[in-house]
Amino acid sequence: MKEKILREKALINETIKELNKKIIKERHNRDEIIVISKYIYDIYCGIENILKIVIKNMRKDVANSITWHRDLLGLARSSGLISEETLEKLQELLGFRHFVAHGYAVKLHPVRVLE
Repeated sequence: MKEKILREKALINETIKELNKKIIKERHNRDEIIVISKYIYDIYCGIENILKIVIKNMRKDVANSITWHRDLLGLARSSGLISEETLEKLQELLGFRHFVAHGYAVKLHPVRVLE
């Protein structure tokens, strides 16, 4: 378990470094916004992967359903793995992940992405 989490954390940190290189600019074109969005998507997925590993280790399970992403966050909160504030931020990122995952990245608002 520890090795999996450390690998995931290393990937998240590497992605954050790359993201920081991209967002340093003052202005971004549409393609750059899409790349930045993908980095944010990947970071969120890495966090989800860590939560899945920890919850599985706790012998809890998230049903394979259409709402499993949201259920995972709820279980992480009810298990004390994340705070209410973190839950709210992750729920916002989950919505963003959904938007990017389903091909809507070209419709992203640059200012909102960079927040």
